[in-house]
Formats: sequence, structure tokens, C-alpha cells
Amino acid sequence: MVSISAVQPYDEAAGVRAVWPFVSIIVPTRNRAAYLRDVLGALSNQVYPVGRMEIIVIDNSSTDETEDVVRQAAVTGPFPVRYLRKQDDGPASSRNRGAEMATGEILAFTDSDCVPAPGWVRAAVARFDPGVALVCGPILPVWDGPDPAFFMHQIYEVMHEDGLYATANVFYRREAFLARGGFDERFRTYAWGQPVGGDDTDLAWRVRRAGGMSTFAKDAVVYHQASPISARAYLLQPLAAQIIPQLVARIPELRTTSLYKRYFLHRQSATFCLAVAGIVGARRTRTSLVLTLPWLQATWPAVKRDIWPPRRWGRAGLRFALQAQSSALLSITLIQSSIRNRSVVL
Repeated sequence: MVSISAVQPYDEAAGVRAVWPFVSIIVPTRNRAAYLRDVLGALSNQVYPVGRMEIIVIDNSSTDETEDVVRQAAVTGPFPVRYLRKQDDGPASSRNRGAEMATGEILAFTDSDCVPAPGWVRAAVARFDPGVALVCGPILPVWDGPDPAFFMHQIYEVMHEDGLYATANVFYRREAFLARGGFDERFRTYAWGQPVGGDDTDLAWRVRRAGGMSTFAKDAVVYHQASPISARAYLLQPLAAQIIPQLVARIPELRTTSLYKRYFLHRQSATFCLAVAGIVGARRTRTSLVLTLPWLQATWPAVKRDIWPPRRWGRAGLRFALQAQSSALLSITLIQSSIRNRSVVL
């Protein structure tokens, strides 16, 4: 294994560089002590020079063992760990407070249910060529056991620069971040406790429109732990998509970078709209039911896990019903928000 202190940044033009830039990693959290332990362990294992990195944990008034976990990491890890406890007023505020505390010229953001690969920081920092203001990287979902839990927090896989710049894996030059005023703190949380989201996408595009370039570091990998949630939280997840039409109204470029066929949130939402058209058309001709096949095909991977083995037919039927309910609620949510924001996303 390579010693962290022995690693030197590589510059193709000049050879081995003497010093890596100082990086401040900012992690907002609330009541995720068990996951946070994994995150801080992964950050302590970063292949990056000691003395050139710090970890900042912003605690949104946790009631679990979060503070104890942070204190332990501060004692045992090679990098300094700083801690701030504050009122729970949303993740955007927490990230901004972390940036205010930071001393690094590069600000790195990840979430408290993410596990960065050992070369995460090094790979991202290496992509900060002149003119580059932000760097993002892959986000890969992982879970405990062979199959995900039945009610699972919805996360998505990122394998290329998708225009959303999720804070699970994004780096900013400090001056670019501060020049744009950081994250918009009006993006808070919904009534049921889920973050509104969108603050990450909003900031990234403000930075880009100000002339900052972005790039994708394919080796700067973060693993996002798909955590079990309550049935209520699972059923309410599609409501969070109401922010999407608002973002697209603000940032029309998202139609080409992030949406499917410019007007659909993703392929599955497009196939659901097609399926609804097929069901409505069946009142005239049953052949229109063929339009439901793409949605059934898109839903099949989630259902087939329960069909063989162990042939849990009841569970498979329930999963299919929940997929249909989720798709329907998502479609209704997007239509309502599209009308409200005068920006069509289906």
C-alpha cells in the first residue's frame, strides 16, 4: 500500500509537482452516526498528503451518537477533523457553514451516507486544470446483503457528467464557490423531512454561466449507501420531483444534459406516459395495449428478484403495485409542477 505522505501529484507537463492544493472536505449530517463512521473511515484512508487536507462535519442537531463518532475520527485519523453543531435548517445551509469554516483552496462535498474510494480526492484534484471551477465524479449505489431492502431510499447512478452535479460527489475552487454566494439556502426540506434538493444543480450552473468550466473525473468514485427507509417515506419519495420543472425553468440547458428526450425526467417516466396512453386508447382498440410493454419491461428488473428464486409471489406482486403507484404519483407531481412553473417535464 502506498503511504499517504509519500504521494505526489503528477503533472503531465512538468512532471511531479511539489505540492497538492489544500482540500477541505465538507460533510453535512443528521442522525446518521452508523453511516458517518464509514464515511469518516473512508476519508481517513484517502491517498493524499497529510497536512494538505481537512475534514469538516456539520451536524444538523443530531440526537444520536454523531458527535462521539466525529471525536473518535479526530483522534484516530491522519487528517484534522473539525465539527460544528447547528440548528437543522437544511443541507444547503450546512454546506455553506462548512465552506465558511474551510481553509482549503478546493472545497469537496460528499454526503454522510457516502463512502469515497481511497483515490477520490486525488483523482478529482488532478482534474483542476486552469479554468476548471468544478469537478464531479461517478456515484455508484451499494447496499448491505445480496438484495436491497424492500423500502429503500431512492438513489441514482452517475457514470458521466449529467448536468446535475450532486453534492454526493462534487469539488469546487474556493474562489468560484464564494463568488457565486455558495448554495442557495432557500432550498430546504419538504414537510415530511426529505431535502428539497436542487441547490447543488443551481450552484453548479451559476458557476458555469459565470465562466467556470466543469469536468468529470472518472476515477473519483463515491459509493452511495442505499439505506432502508419507512414505508411512508418510500411512498412520498416521488413528491420530491416537484423541484425538477422549477430547475428546468431556471436552467433550460438541463433539457439536453439531464432529461430524457428533452421532456421526460428519465426513460421510465417516458414509458409510463406511453403506458397510460395505451390504457386510455384500449377503450377504442385493444391493440393499443402494446404501448404498455416498454413500461413493463422497465419495471421488470425490480420485480424479477422476487420471482425466482425464492419465488416470493406475494412480495413480487406488492413490488409491482408499488412501482405502478410510484410512477403514477411521479407523473402527477411532475404535471402539477410543470403547470405551476410553466416548464414541461413529464
